[in-house]
This record gives sequence, structure tokens and C-alpha cells, in this order.
Amino acid sequence: MAATFEVAGAAAWVGVAVAQAGISREMVRDLIVTAVERRFGKIKVPHAAE
Repeated sequence: MAATFEVAGAAAWVGVAVAQAGISREMVRDLIVTAVERRFGKIKVPHAAE
């Protein structure tokens, strides 16, 4: 359980650092999507997720 709190704390700290650097949440989201697509390829789902 302690590891969960450490990860959450690290994520919060990174979020503050990223915000101060002028990087938006959308930019981070797009980077993550691009990295996942590059690693696993684009996956088509049978219907839209809600």
C-alpha cells in the first residue's frame, strides 16, 4: 500500500513540474497515446467506449 502512495505522490510532483514548464494536460495525453500506439500499434474496437 505504501508503494501506491509513493506513486501518487510522484505523479503529483511531476504534474506540478510539467505545469510550471508550460506543458498542458492535452500535450501529455497526446504523448502517452502516441507512445502506446507506437509500442502496440493502433487497435480498433468494435464500438465506441463510453
